[in-house]
Amino acid sequence: MVVVPQRESSDTRGQVPAKIFDAMALGRPIVSTRVSMIPEILEGCGALVAPSDVAALASAIGRLLDRPDEARALGEAARRRACGPLQLRVRAPSALSPGGAGAAHGPLMRLGLICRPFSFHGGVETATAGLLTALRHAGHNVELISTRRQASVPGLVVRRVPTLRHPSVLRLISFAVAARAAAARHGYDLVQSHERALRQDLYRAGEGSHAAYLEAMGRKVAGLNPYHRLVLALERRIFQLRSARHVVAISRQGKEEIERRYRTDPARVTLIYNGVDLERFHPDNRGRHRRPTREALRIPHEAWTVLFVGSGFERKGLGPLLEAFARGTDAGSRLVVTGKGDVARYQNLAARLGIAERTIWTGPKEEVERLYAAADVVALPARYEPFGNVHLEALASGVPVLSSGRPAAPRSCATGTTAGWPSSRPSAPSPRASPRFAMRHRAAGPGPPAPRSSGSPTPRRPRRSPPSTVSSAPDRPAPRRGRPLQTLHFH
Repeated sequence: MVVVPQRESSDTRGQVPAKIFDAMALGRPIVSTRVSMIPEILEGCGALVAPSDVAALASAIGRLLDRPDEARALGEAARRRACGPLQLRVRAPSALSPGGAGAAHGPLMRLGLICRPFSFHGGVETATAGLLTALRHAGHNVELISTRRQASVPGLVVRRVPTLRHPSVLRLISFAVAARAAAARHGYDLVQSHERALRQDLYRAGEGSHAAYLEAMGRKVAGLNPYHRLVLALERRIFQLRSARHVVAISRQGKEEIERRYRTDPARVTLIYNGVDLERFHPDNRGRHRRPTREALRIPHEAWTVLFVGSGFERKGLGPLLEAFARGTDAGSRLVVTGKGDVARYQNLAARLGIAERTIWTGPKEEVERLYAAADVVALPARYEPFGNVHLEALASGVPVLSSGRPAAPRSCATGTTAGWPSSRPSAPSPRASPRFAMRHRAAGPGPPAPRSSGSPTPRRPRRSPPSTVSSAPDRPAPRRGRPLQTLHFH
């Protein structure tokens, strides 16, 4: 038996002890006080008493000691709940009909979209913004379900739900519960989620598989970490189609991963690649933005410049990139780091490697297309990446890409055909490869556009490809853009 006599106070109202989740996973009967979200978590699988009621607490403990069968039943119920946290007591959802969930209501639907607060940076956030725009242009009535930190979106109804911010496991649970309630309350024709929620019709797996992520990061078992265990449990319910009716994968690798790990019916996993805005990300930006952007960042005009764009520096492979860059022989080269992460940690690493003065930290940037224009190559040696928008944006901007073999993006960076260079081990750069790469990198950079002969026709600019989940050709990768570029190789 596990007893959690949590007191009622301003501190404990926003907390749930991790030991509760540990006890549930171990199948132990739990006696706890009614504080914070504990009653909701232990619904039907724990003994609950009022805070500071010593007599009631003693009575509940004594009852379970005197009735071992009841204690055992509570423990088994807690274990079942831990394996499927806050699972809905409904039958398994059916597949989406060919006409779509809103077919009975005509071609236009009232949609609820569950997502974290989004802004201008991050692949998931970019996809969310693009999808909202595309759905609204198609005439659908779309409402956003997010936390209270979500900013207003012009022309869009935002349903802000209350959540607890700390610890992370409580933040995840509280948002999942509140989003489920909001979706049920407003009666949408279809609910799509970009987060691991308790209930959705359509789930977009923009972050891939958490199980695969843990493996790639060297954490094959979630262990006693309640956050990872909860994410895996939510993920399992979604991919086993117990809390979702259909899944959208954003890469072929992601689709295969989901089907292999969770035995998901392939007919209920649709592959839709991310799109890229071909007007915003264009080789012509080089002529417009290269010089002023370099001047703003104090990068010499002749300095060969590597650009890293990504949030979550460890997963995106910034550490190996810094080590590889430090082994280069060009003392005048620069590395620009853009995005969110543990900046202090990696600034200290850059200082230890002796490249602090050649590394530029910009933080998240809204007009990232200007940085592509200023760069000679984009490097993203990610340890795990479901599908890197950065790869597409760089290719569309006419900049060669240096990528690890872990992301799904190397499929769109085919070696020897365009600009992609997939490495094999992002976490362990070769001692011999980096210097040779550094000696050769000037010749491999994009350089100025090659002149066209007088008889060559002027190429037409392609139409914009909307960066959204909506696609008329789900199995076709987003189009590449720009002139062919040399592939970068290590030897």
